[in-house]
This record gives sequence, structure tokens and C-alpha cells, in this order.
Amino acid sequence: MKMNRRLGIGKILLLMAIGAIGWNYAGWEKNAIAKSANHLQVDIADTIDIDRSSLEQLKLHQALVSQSSRPAKYKLYVRQLVGRVTYQPGGRSRRIAKIGDTLQNVGDRLITGNQSGAVLRLEETIAQVELAANSELVIRNFKIADRGGLVSQITLRQGRARFRVPDFLNPSSNMYVSTPTTQISLRGADFLVAVDADGKTTVSVWRGNVIAKGATALQQKITTGFYSLVFPGGAPTPPAAISNNIGVRIENVFMDQQRRTHVVAQVAPENNVFVASQAVITDNLGRFRVILPANSDRQFMVTVSSPLGSSQTYNLAVPVSLAN
Repeated sequence: MKMNRRLGIGKILLLMAIGAIGWNYAGWEKNAIAKSANHLQVDIADTIDIDRSSLEQLKLHQALVSQSSRPAKYKLYVRQLVGRVTYQPGGRSRRIAKIGDTLQNVGDRLITGNQSGAVLRLEETIAQVELAANSELVIRNFKIADRGGLVSQITLRQGRARFRVPDFLNPSSNMYVSTPTTQISLRGADFLVAVDADGKTTVSVWRGNVIAKGATALQQKITTGFYSLVFPGGAPTPPAAISNNIGVRIENVFMDQQRRTHVVAQVAPENNVFVASQAVITDNLGRFRVILPANSDRQFMVTVSSPLGSSQTYNLAVPVSLAN
């Protein structure tokens, strides 16, 4: 369905908006935009038909695990797959991932392609990781602490991953999630980590709290309903409330000497932006730039994805009068 709409300075014509698949967290449904033909929220767990009852039992199962039943070697099990997902044991060649693959040694990794995803379980009882499209997850270390707890160290090199971690019962258990710019520590939380192409990391928390640290000594505690940004070489920004605003505002449109059209736009800083299905870099204010080739039809597709799961795709066209 076509809609005529003027957006910001650029007076961009919005041709149509189509729904895009995103992630949804039940605790935030009251703030979510209503489902419609133009907007659809779907949890990645729904997409691959995960057993939701098992999510509620994670904490119960953790409580029932006795010291005598603790495994000698902890493993991250691949439990659900969709699309093209690649598995690479540390130092060996890659292959297509399959249900039952395990990540347990330093360097073991899982890589998702376009429109792909995976769900992994840490020993079925400890935590769940939901890996979105175009993401890479690497094991740094799993070790048993002096008092029998588990210390897990996982790296998200790129893309997005949701971590569902019930509160640890053993005081010596900890989880650490790192990105190219950030170190995150926790003892139980439900949170999303998103890594841009330049390494900028967004940490958004649905439940519990995490501690984020960047390249400096400064660290931030991020609690339920808040997010923080970490840029290369910098410290985490002070936590701010997640807005769930998935709109796009056009700030400027101009043509350069090569007759390429530049479109400068802005979204909420915590959001991820995809142009023609490819992730683009946003700055600390959520601004990004699209450069359209000379003699093109001056149309482009932008998808805005909120940490809360809302996702909207826009087909935008620059009127010829503005690009000249």
C-alpha cells in the first residue's frame, strides 16, 4: 500500500512501509506497536519454534543441578537453526552447522548468514543465547571456579545476540560477554548485545543488570529498561531509557560533484539500521548517511530495529527536484 508522506528537511516521499521480522520480549508488550500488515513483531524463538515452556524452567533446572552431576567440560549446544549457519571448531575448517553441534573449546565459533539465526543452550540449564542474522559468536573460555561455579567467557565479534541468563545460584559463577569494544559482566540478566561494523556496541537490558566497560577504566551499570553505547576507544555512555521509537527522520539531502545523492537521516541511538539488508553505522545521535549512485532511481530501503523487538522497513524515494 502506498502512502504519501513528507519526512524532515529532505521532504522524502515515503512510498510504502512493510513489516519486518524483529525480536519481541513479552515483558514489554504493553509498550509495543500494534501488529498490523505494515508492522510485525516476532521473537527469534517464535521464528524457529522454540519450546517456550523450557525457557521458564531454566532457573528451576539450574537449582536442581547438583555438584555431583556437574559436567567435567561445559558446552554450548546448538539447539535450533534457521537459514544458513556455519560452524567452525577452533583451528579447523568451517562446515554447515547442525543441531547438536557443541561449542566448548577456545576459538569454537558459530556464524549466521542473511535471514538466518540460531539458538544455543549452555548445558541446557544455565543460559540461552539467541544469535541473529549476520552474527559471529566465539568461545573464549569455559572453566570451573574454585567453589564449583562456572565462569563463561563468550565473544560476539559482530551482529546481534540475546542472552537469557537466570540468576546464578553459585556465588562463584559469572558470565562475561565481550565485543571488539566492550566487556560485559553479569550474574544473571536478559539482555541484547549489538555490534556495528565499526565495533560500536549497544547493550540493552530487559531484566536484571549488567556491568559494561570500554577502553577506559570507567564502567556503567545498565539496569532493566536501559541501554548504553560503547564506541571504539571510548567508555560506555550513561544508561538511557530504551524508547522503542522505530521512526526515521531525514535531516538533509544534497548532491555532490559526482552527482551522487547523499541522504542524511536519524533514528533513536539504540536502534540498528539496515540499508538494502546490510547493516550501516550510526553515530552517538543515531545519524547515518546513504549515498545513492548518479543516474540511479534514487530509491532505497531502510529497516529500523529496536532492542525491544519492534522492526519497521521503509521504501524511500528522493524526488528528482530535491536531488538536482
